[in-house]
Amino acid sequence: MDITTFRSALSQSALVSDVGDALAKAGWMASTPHDDAAWQYTPVAEWSKLVPGASSAVAVVFPNPPVHGAGIWMLGAEGKTPGFALPGC
Repeated sequence: MDITTFRSALSQSALVSDVGDALAKAGWMASTPHDDAAWQYTPVAEWSKLVPGASSAVAVVFPNPPVHGAGIWMLGAEGKTPGFALPGC
């Protein structure tokens, strides 16, 4: 899992649009954000992509802390490797 924190004065919708545009240029597709407890806070937007060496990858963006207008954001990505976990792992 990789995460970066950044500041932005953009509105949430403008920020999500800008991040989405940049990710789309790299082959990511918008998907429905969901809270799977993998991230510190619930994502406001999510994108997915199939990448070599992983069965899937997800990128998310969310405010940190989740206070409207604070201007601090986190962008995170993680990939799920193919295969399965052995019992007890």
